[in-house]
Amino acid sequence: MVSASCPALFLDSSHQSPRAILKVVSVTLHNGDQQLDTYAILDDRSELSIILLQAVELLGLNAHPETLDLQTVRQDVLHVQGASVTFTISPTDEPSYRYQVLSAFTAADLNFTEHSCPL
Repeated sequence: MVSASCPALFLDSSHQSPRAILKVVSVTLHNGDQQLDTYAILDDRSELSIILLQAVELLGLNAHPETLDLQTVRQDVLHVQGASVTFTISPTDEPSYRYQVLSAFTAADLNFTEHSCPL
C-alpha cells in the first residue's frame, strides 16, 4: 500500500541506487533550419527513444513506418502503428553540442498525462 502523503515512489528494487530513475532536462531538437525548445525525459533503463508526434510535425521530420510491440503490466501485447525518425538534439544552453538520435519512435497514440509533485 502506498500512502498519498508519500513524497516519492521509486519502482526500482531496493538494492539499486536511491537516485531517481527519470530525469527531466531542457533540450533543443533540430532538423535542418527547424528547431524546437522542449524538455526531454531521460530514463537510464530505456531501450528506445520516443518523440511525440507534435514535435515530429513541427520539425518536419521524415517518418519511416514502423510497428512497435509494447507489453503491458498485465502481459498483454499491443501493436502500435507508428514511425521512426532521426533528428539531432542539444542542450538548450549549448546549441553547438549536437547529438544525433537515430530511429526514435513516434505514433499518434502516444501521449503523456499531466502529473505534478509538490516540492
